[in-house]
Amino acid sequence: MGIFRSSRDRRRAMERWHDELASGTERSRHRLEELGSDASEHLGRARARLGTDGRRAYEYGQRRAYDLDRHVHDNSWSYIAAGTAAGLIAGILLGRRR
Repeated sequence: MGIFRSSRDRRRAMERWHDELASGTERSRHRLEELGSDASEHLGRARARLGTDGRRAYEYGQRRAYDLDRHVHDNSWSYIAAGTAAGLIAGILLGRRR
C-alpha cells in the first residue's frame, strides 16, 4: 500500500501541491516585477549621472586643452627646445644600440 490511503487523499495532496506551486509562482512573479522596477530605477539614475558627469568631464577637458594650447603658443620656443632635446637624446641612445 502507498502513502495515500485513497484516491481522495491523492486528490487532496495534488490540490495542495498545485495551490502551493501556484502561490510560489505568484510570489516569484511579484518579486521579479519588483526587481525589474528597481533595476529600471537604478539604470535611470545611472544614465542621468553619467550624462551630468560626462558633460563636466568634456568641459574640463576642453578647458585644459585650451589652456595647454595657449601656454604652448605663449612659450613656443621653450617647447621647440624641449622637443629638439628629446629628439637628440633619443637619436643618440638609439644610435648606440647598433
